[in-house]
Amino acid sequence: MNVEPILRARMKLFKENFSLVDIENDDLFELFVNRNVLMPFSPEYFRTNTDLLDEVSVGKGQDMGIDGVAVLYNSSFVTTVEQVEDVKTNLGRDKVTFFYTV
Repeated sequence: MNVEPILRARMKLFKENFSLVDIENDDLFELFVNRNVLMPFSPEYFRTNTDLLDEVSVGKGQDMGIDGVAVLYNSSFVTTVEQVEDVKTNLGRDKVTFFYTV
């Protein structure tokens, strides 16, 4: 089975749905992969925008092969210390999950 045509078709649909017009295929693939990895953890957020994807996508070459880095803190994706403080709980226990895509 040749998966490449299926992947290309899904990437094309992703590009159209999010109006990603002036983007190189390598960068598009990075956003596409990062969205598909992270979406199960916050589906409502990833259905409608790419803001977080822009922040977690760290590729652009010269990155030793890492395409994305994300932190899920107490069920919320965070990118700043301020966001961590906003979702911090007083339960005495925090849950942190790190995501890396390559």
